[in-house]
Amino acid sequence: MPTITGHAERVSRSSIVTGAPIWPQSVDEGTHMMASPQRTSIGSYTRTSSVGEGSSLLPTTETADGEKPLGEVGFGATTFNSVNTMLGSGCLSLPYAYRISGWLFCSIVMVLLLFVTLHTGKILRKCLDYYPGIRSFPDIGEVAFGVKGRYFISVMFYFELFTASVMYVILAADNLLVLLPAWEKWQLIVITCLIVLPTASTSKLGILSYFSLVGITASLVLTLVVLEFGFTTTEAPGSVWDPMPTSIMPPDYDKSFAVFGLVMVGFAGHACLPSIYESMSTPQDYDRMLNITWIVLSTVYLSVAVVGYLMYGNDTEDMITKNLEKGWAATMTVVLIVINPMTKFGLTINPIALASEELTEERLSPGPRFIFDMLVRWGLTGLVAITSIVVPNFATVIGLIGSVFSFSVSVLFPVAAYLSLYGDELSSTEILVNRVIFGTSAIMAILGTYGTLCLA
Repeated sequence: MPTITGHAERVSRSSIVTGAPIWPQSVDEGTHMMASPQRTSIGSYTRTSSVGEGSSLLPTTETADGEKPLGEVGFGATTFNSVNTMLGSGCLSLPYAYRISGWLFCSIVMVLLLFVTLHTGKILRKCLDYYPGIRSFPDIGEVAFGVKGRYFISVMFYFELFTASVMYVILAADNLLVLLPAWEKWQLIVITCLIVLPTASTSKLGILSYFSLVGITASLVLTLVVLEFGFTTTEAPGSVWDPMPTSIMPPDYDKSFAVFGLVMVGFAGHACLPSIYESMSTPQDYDRMLNITWIVLSTVYLSVAVVGYLMYGNDTEDMITKNLEKGWAATMTVVLIVINPMTKFGLTINPIALASEELTEERLSPGPRFIFDMLVRWGLTGLVAITSIVVPNFATVIGLIGSVFSFSVSVLFPVAAYLSLYGDELSSTEILVNRVIFGTSAIMAILGTYGTLCLA
């Protein structure tokens, strides 16, 4: 696997040489399972295939003509995988994003981040194509910035997954509270963690990846329910025909900065894009696949955000399901939203556990290693439960994920790596555009973190 030298300057392809494997090697397995159910079901990626004696950090998996081998998943399926990966629980807080920032500010941020994240998704493909053996974010980090770059993006990725696991638990607990109002929220958090503990206790989660399709179903049903409520209800609250009071400008400028993180979460899933790209049987259609994905995302997000804010105005809760009137449609939506995080928890925590297990794989015999691995997975689930109780506000968790981790993983890192790898080949205009994107996004991440802390 390549070991890189001279990372302050753009790394030439000829400088990539094979060497010993470097932690973490399990990213492929974790992200493939999260992004492509079609692939995980056939067992294409196992730890023994990517980590073992004689393996390299960036294996040269090219065809005879020096190109990457084609995947097995068609255009339609990879587009569906992409939408399923990207379309998540973040849309629940988008009406609230409008509440804290107003029509003008939130709309500008939505449009800006839509195009910025689409751009970084496309340049990510170029980073993957830089060398045939690049298959994941850590690989890109090492080629662009050396071993420290690999460690940095890996740690950021794992922190993002951990906070996402916290988000899933809070999401499930909040919606269970709608169904079971007599319970305390902390009790429902503990119950949720106990329910998901079996999925967190094993790495054999291929079948569970299929149930993650509940996520896209819940998001689409939520969109339909919000639209149905909004357009069939004739009087406020809950009607677009008789909208609640709203704000053009932010009612509180300090808190309004949290909109950066709240919106960013909805367009952040770039860590899974390498797996999706590698799975494509027609990789030349990658950009078109992303365009369709972002059209679907923007349509769903804008529908929920705009209609939800019109329905409840300045009384919009941090999770739109809390505002919905009780009824069979709302109850079905809440149930789907409860099931969704429970199915995704194991998939999300699994890459973190795998990375921890790598550190002891060669040091412990099978018996003690099994006990250690189980304790790691139970300990991670317990830590998620404690964090969920300490920071129970859904909007706060979403905002921090978006501002701190999503900006770093899905915008700042791809732009920095692209400039590092291709800086000598880019025009001065393209370099300037990417530097502006990097600088502006860094400012938004800082302000978003500040605004989110003001919400807490």
